[in-house]
Amino acid sequence: MQQTALEETEPMRRDVTFVSGGLRCSGWLYTPDSIAEGLRPPAVVMAHGFSAVKEQGLDRFAERFAAAGLVTLVFDYRYFGASEGMPRGRLFPADQIEDYRNAITWLSEQPEVGAARIGLWGTSYRGRS
Repeated sequence: MQQTALEETEPMRRDVTFVSGGLRCSGWLYTPDSIAEGLRPPAVVMAHGFSAVKEQGLDRFAERFAAAGLVTLVFDYRYFGASEGMPRGRLFPADQIEDYRNAITWLSEQPEVGAARIGLWGTSYRGRS
């Protein structure tokens, strides 16, 4: 069966980390199943609001974005989930904004990403900031 542009493929996911505030933030990088030679697709950075972690439903959205051809980074803020930082669960919005900025910078440096085409997607509190 010939595949059309509208058909979705199974995205690939790998564990990644980036540094923010001197701590490692843990994430998942989803890539489309196939990227044409020389193509650098757009990307999306995703995180929950406040204290939720990436395992709490973001994978469903990231899989859909990747299946539609976007590279997608889902991450945990420092002090939460698989990311580093003590005390656990420390909630400081300025740190979370810095984590988002550092996630964008890290993603823009990846060879499979069109650095000028990175969008943000969030839920709850991060969906409005």
